[in-house]
Amino acid sequence: MIRVMSVRVQAIATVVVLTAVVVVAYRNHHRSPPSYHPLVGVLVARTTIPKGTTGAAIGERRLYKRGEVSRSQLRNGAIFSPTAFVGRFELVAKKVTLRNIRQGSVLTPGDFGRATR
Repeated sequence: MIRVMSVRVQAIATVVVLTAVVVVAYRNHHRSPPSYHPLVGVLVARTTIPKGTTGAAIGERRLYKRGEVSRSQLRNGAIFSPTAFVGRFELVAKKVTLRNIRQGSVLTPGDFGRATR
């Protein structure tokens, strides 16, 4: 009789432990993700772009490349697509760079303006 009870107690203890392990694993798996800043695709200068370069020239010569920055580092108005330089959605094709843009800098509409003579 004592032996039967000890087997039952061991079985119950095993079930309790396994249930606890399953519950902990489930809660860890379904926990809300930590707050982080996902990366956003933007266009960055492939090389230094001199002041006065037109947006069209940047597009034609592919002076940009795709890059990623975290949302927290994203500057307002970053250029996300090469269509900003040419095509139907051209945003800066007829404008020129207002300053030298360093290699690796995120390209923004604020970098461009009307050409001054």
